[in-house]
Order: sequence, then C-alpha cells, then structure tokens
Amino acid sequence: MNVMFNSGMKGYSGSRGMLGALRARGPRPNLIEELLNMSDAEGCAAYLRQSPFLEGLDTGNSLADLQRALRSACFAFGRKLALFLGGPALGVIETHLLRYGVWNLKALLRQCVTRSAGDTSDNLYPTAICYVPPRQRALLDSPEKVVALAEGTALEKSAKIAIELYQRGEKDLFLFELALDREYMLMLWSAARRVNLAEGSRLRSAIVVPRLGLNAIIWGLWLKSYHAMPAEKIMTLLALPAELVRPGPYLKFLQTGDASRIEGAKELMVARKQMAEAGMPQDVTAWHRLARKYLWARLNTRTLGIAFDISSLVTNLMKWEYVVDDAIAVTTGKALGLKREEIVPLLVTQAA
Repeated sequence: MNVMFNSGMKGYSGSRGMLGALRARGPRPNLIEELLNMSDAEGCAAYLRQSPFLEGLDTGNSLADLQRALRSACFAFGRKLALFLGGPALGVIETHLLRYGVWNLKALLRQCVTRSAGDTSDNLYPTAICYVPPRQRALLDSPEKVVALAEGTALEKSAKIAIELYQRGEKDLFLFELALDREYMLMLWSAARRVNLAEGSRLRSAIVVPRLGLNAIIWGLWLKSYHAMPAEKIMTLLALPAELVRPGPYLKFLQTGDASRIEGAKELMVARKQMAEAGMPQDVTAWHRLARKYLWARLNTRTLGIAFDISSLVTNLMKWEYVVDDAIAVTTGKALGLKREEIVPLLVTQAA
C-alpha cells in the first residue's frame, strides 16, 4: 500500500524512517561547541570524519576533501528524502534543494569576474546542479559561460533574468546575486503555496515568510544605504508577493526605515529590530550572516515532533546546513591559527 499522507509523504513506515534518520544522522546540536574546544584543525577534521552524517562519503585526506564531503552530505540527504515524497511535499523539497545550485552559480560568477578561476579551493556543493570541478573553472572565462550551466535546469529562467540585470546594471555582481536570490525566493513561495491546510500554513509561517521577509530587508536596505537607490526603483527589483507585504507599506518602509509601517508582517518587524540592534553591517556578507543568525534562532525552537509535517523536515534540513557551514568555518579558522574569540563572530549557530 502506498498511502499519501497530508501534502505528499508516502506511507507511514517511510515517513517514520525519514524522521528516525534525521534524528540519528543529523549533526548534533553541540557539535560546534565541541569543535571550538579542540586545539587544532587536524583534531576537528579527525572528529568530523567519524560523524554519522558523513557515512558512505569519501572524506579524503585533506581539509578540502572533508569540506567537500560535508557539503555533499547536506544535498545527498535532501535527495534521499525526496524518494519518500510526492505531490506538493516533493515540490517543496526539490525547490529547497535548488538553493545549493544558486550558491554554486553565485560562487562561480564571483570567481569569473574577479579573475580567481584558477583558485582550486572548493567552496561549492559538488552533487548539486551548476557544479564545476575546481581545475575546470578556468574555462568559465565569461559570465555567459557561467550562466549557461543552468540551461536545462530549474534555474535556467532565473539565471537568465539575473544575468540580464547584471549586464544592465554596469556589470555589478551584487545585482546578479540579488536577482538570483529574488527568483529563488519566489520559486520557494510558489512551491509552499501548493501545500494546503494547517501543514502549509506552518511551512509558510515558519520558513518561507521569514526568508522572504529577511531577503526584502537585506537587499532593500543595502540598495538604499550603499547604492543610493530610490525606494521606487528598489520596489521594481524586489517584487514581493502581496500576501506577504502589501506594496504601499513596504514602500513606506524603504522610504523611512520604520519596520512598524509594514502591516501584517510581524517577522519583518522583529527581524528589523534585531538587525538594527546589532548595528549596520558594512558588507553584504555580514548582512547575510546576521539574517542567518536570526533564522537559526527561529529554526532552533522547532523539534521533530510532527511525523508527517513537511515544514518539520525542511526546518531540520536547514539546521543541518547551518551546522555544517559552521563546522567548516571552525576548521578553516583553526587551520588559519585563529583563536576561539576570533572564530565565534563568524558563526551562525553560536552567540558571540
């Protein structure tokens, strides 16, 4: 019997198996603290290679090999979940996994335009779409060749829109990343809307609304503060679903910076307050780290208590990704000789 529960989870045993695997194989909450307490990068690497979530993956001998395996594990487990899903739930997971292809495209274009394609380090997701091995990246000597990697994939249209904005905007890499993030977020919103009833409501309120809202805050304030872009023009670049933020209140927010004007979007108000208290970051990477810290705080309040809830699965996949990113940051920091107090501010899952 192949029963479809709620939004598309196949069968009781399959759903229970997913739940058990996430509990058993996902990174432990205290993993980052354990790594921070280790004396050097070699000790961190040896400890990580014994982790259950790297079972079956080639962790190699170098730190780069280990980091590649860590990133592969995030994507691979998401693909395994998809085997037990159908309908709207499958659409949500598949759209969520596109974020790794988005990451790859952004990193490759950055290497291309900054002429660092000869760099053989690997900060991409090897098993996701739009991946190119380090030693072949020198062939990507134009933005058009990078974007061509998305042809025939679910990101093809998004990549074309992003490169058109990049070319019209004086070849500003920031605008490419903004457009690609925007298109991905809208795809995620569309997938989440297909999940019905209370389960869909939990998914949108717990994950999609905060991510879309933070995207609007980060890019909107960045364009206003550092590109001196008028609020009306920002509105044309950051098209948001009307169900999330009505255009009028959002325009006023861009004009005044007062998040309380965004009616019906509590997530934006809370996030704006927290980000304001932390001070205005001076680069977009710091903005994103601050946003991820806020999302981590939200995600970390949820547990795997609902057996057939797609929002619970996506939440824990995101938590897995954040912990892996911090594990890579800790091992890299220790390899560079950084002290604990220098590494912690770079992390998402640890309070500074």
